[in-house]
Amino acid sequence: MILFLTTADTELIALAAARRRLPEGCAEVVGMSCAGWTAEDVRSRLEPLLPRARCVAMRLLGGRRAIPEAIDAVAAACAAHGVALVAWPGDLTPDAELSALTTLDAEVAGRGFAYLVHGGAANIAQLIRLLGDATCGTALGCEPPQPVPWDGRYQPRAPRTPRRPRPGGRHGSTPPTPARWSGWSSTGRTG
Repeated sequence: MILFLTTADTELIALAAARRRLPEGCAEVVGMSCAGWTAEDVRSRLEPLLPRARCVAMRLLGGRRAIPEAIDAVAAACAAHGVALVAWPGDLTPDAELSALTTLDAEVAGRGFAYLVHGGAANIAQLIRLLGDATCGTALGCEPPQPVPWDGRYQPRAPRTPRRPRPGGRHGSTPPTPARWSGWSSTGRTG
């Protein structure tokens, strides 16, 4: 089992969509928000799952500072249970403190970070395949990361947005029409 901990709710949404893309025989994955966790939360929420886990993957917005007490407890619990740990930052810059906590092979950790940088459900599915192959004994292989648009998801079948008159203009205001771009999030990476 892979435990995916993140401080970003949008990644949990992407993980839910990624699960639908995973093939039969892929490692089980459980996603949890670790935002605001303390050492007690690690003991009560994470440790009961560790006997079945092979890998804990963490993505922390703000790095180690996001949950300093909890990250030490996660690292200690993973070491005590012999579970691989990989910790990535929530931005595009590698984080030396999180890399130092990582017990997973550096090449696998680096490839995993590339999937997270690109974002989206398809890349998260490939990340799960990568981690499963590296830690859970599966042999599914994975595709390279695929770029995801930064500004939303293109919907080619959506009607084109007609040019609208300006509010208060000659024709008055017009209600919005469906756009060809949708799926915007704060990171633009949920789809």
